[in-house]
Amino acid sequence: MPNLACQFQAYISRFSVPDVGKKTRSRRSRGSLSREEILTVSLEILHSEGLERLSMRHIADRLGCSVASPYAYFKSQEEIVRTLIIQGEHDLTARLRRAQRSSEDIF
Repeated sequence: MPNLACQFQAYISRFSVPDVGKKTRSRRSRGSLSREEILTVSLEILHSEGLERLSMRHIADRLGCSVASPYAYFKSQEEIVRTLIIQGEHDLTARLRRAQRSSEDIF
């Protein structure tokens, strides 16, 4: 009987079994991440997939970091959206002022 056990062990050792504990991809460290990168990826998700697909997990997946990493920069998904809205308002105001100045120069 021990011979059968040895044969079985030899048989199953020929098959490769994936190591479940191994990471399938390397993750970025929190220090290599920036607020601007998080905002850029969030805006890309909003444009391409909509607000309903924006989540901290989806952002982290796109950035290649842990789900906890974006939380080091923003308290929540809502804070990210709020920041994007404020940045958009500032950008729009600056554009309108430039347009107003250039139109005043014409007259």
